[in-house]
Amino acid sequence: MRSATRAVLLLVALAVVWALGQHTPGAQAHANLVRSDPPANAVLSQPPTEVLLWFSEPVDARFSRIQVVDSSQQQWDNGDTHLHFDNTNLGVTLKEGLPEGTYTVIWSALSTVDGHRTFGTFAFTVGAGAAPPGAIAPTEAASPSGPPRALRISASWLELATVVGLVGAVAFYLLVARRALEAVEGDRERAEGRAAALARRWTVALAVATLAASAFVLWVRAWEAAGTPGAWEAAGQLLSDSSYGRALIVRVALLATVAYLAGILFRPGAEISIYHWMLLGTAAAVPVTVSLSGHAPAQDPPALRVALDWAHLTAAGVWVGGLPQLALFLAMVPGEGESRPRLLAALVPRFSLVAIASVVAIAATGLAQALLTLDSPGELAGSAYGRALLAKSAFFLPLLLLGAFNLLLVRPSLDALARATRSALGAVRVWEWRLRRAVLAEIALAVAVVAATAFLVNTSPPAGSGALAQSPEQQEPVGLDLRQRADDLMLTLLVNPGRAGPNWVQLYLVDTNGDQRPVQDVLVRWRYLDQNLGTVEERLEPLHPPEHFILQTQQLSLPGRYQAQVIVRRQGLLDARATFEVRIPQ
Repeated sequence: MRSATRAVLLLVALAVVWALGQHTPGAQAHANLVRSDPPANAVLSQPPTEVLLWFSEPVDARFSRIQVVDSSQQQWDNGDTHLHFDNTNLGVTLKEGLPEGTYTVIWSALSTVDGHRTFGTFAFTVGAGAAPPGAIAPTEAASPSGPPRALRISASWLELATVVGLVGAVAFYLLVARRALEAVEGDRERAEGRAAALARRWTVALAVATLAASAFVLWVRAWEAAGTPGAWEAAGQLLSDSSYGRALIVRVALLATVAYLAGILFRPGAEISIYHWMLLGTAAAVPVTVSLSGHAPAQDPPALRVALDWAHLTAAGVWVGGLPQLALFLAMVPGEGESRPRLLAALVPRFSLVAIASVVAIAATGLAQALLTLDSPGELAGSAYGRALLAKSAFFLPLLLLGAFNLLLVRPSLDALARATRSALGAVRVWEWRLRRAVLAEIALAVAVVAATAFLVNTSPPAGSGALAQSPEQQEPVGLDLRQRADDLMLTLLVNPGRAGPNWVQLYLVDTNGDQRPVQDVLVRWRYLDQNLGTVEERLEPLHPPEHFILQTQQLSLPGRYQAQVIVRRQGLLDARATFEVRIPQ
């Protein structure tokens, strides 16, 4: 048995290492649009040849789409949505001869990090005389051909509930039940047999249920990716080509290991060995696969986010997942006569100790996640994610109160009755009845907490929260927006984030004569105006020449005023020079 167990654990370890090595880092929960070319609401003097979109995390071009239509719904793209510069950048080419007018870009993108789809629209205008487009905010509404949002939330709820239940089944037996059974006298062997059988059957059943729930989630995400419920090919591609799929493969290996070890280790009279703790560790590793396929790895810093999310979910599993096991234990494990008070007096304090540790971990990790995710308290009420977080907390508080009832009232009463005479057995039954009712109420509230968590899984955090420092292609042009004219060029200088420290500088050039010349070089000379620190020259790199150039600079490291002299060198023309004053706030 030991050699087989070691082989299974080795295979699981190799699967975990492979998955972690293949994991794709993200940038922000869900593939949110951070920039476009042409920009949203732009007014262009010349028609573009393509539309480019940059997202906050890698996207799958096979299941993503960009359409460009005019005001009469005529399509002007060539239907060739593709990855352009990298896997965060989608593009589509446009038909020749776009007439003047307003065009709407309709996009949908599937994240390869968490498998969720995002949607949105924006507009741009060709021709200075045409009416400028109105601002259209990107949306995340479900596609008419995708799964209903209620189905996605239900699938996530089922996945979370089974994972939490699995962790609770293993932890309850090893940390609580076995110790409590030491208080049973007389019929102890029968009680241990019932407890071991209960733990073994429920652990294996929950491992199978978690596998089924994971398959259900995969089907829903494949439907979301391909837009049809029968997207089996898409399911295979998600498994092989996405971080979610790799995490799911590891989960299957972990579930098989948990079921195998529980089947051979959860036996009456079996001595606790290192393999029991390996089983507990394997069960606790299952929530990692949930964390790796959700928001956590797509937020900054990803390692800390995943660790917090895993600790939060595992602690919830130990406590909340242990509640059904406590109810089943009370109903099915015998302990008659004077042994029953002693069993209850040992069981409740032991579970309370484990629950207290779990509650502390849940509260600490939950608070840390909220502080990292929400930029301000106003986002609690001002965003769908924040409101779901409030709902989760609202269900969590009465859950705490019921736990306090068991700890502060039930536990002392049972402890006192355990030391009393046989005449106190009637009072024991009364307190056990109260304990069972309180546990059932806790389970009902726990179901609501998991439902709120499932809603959070399917809701993007407020835009901008927890985003990684992004590449120049991903940066949204916000911060400082400066404009100057130099000869026949209109220069737009964007500095992002416009604060002391590292900044991305983007330069847009528009030839007002309509005679665009090749740009040979673009330089910027920085000079700090509040103190004589000399002049530093840097070169901007072409992103979409001859119109768009970028630079990552460390020169704006102090608050105050800077002079930025931009020099544009074009073939056959004198250098065009424009001087900007860049103000970096305190």
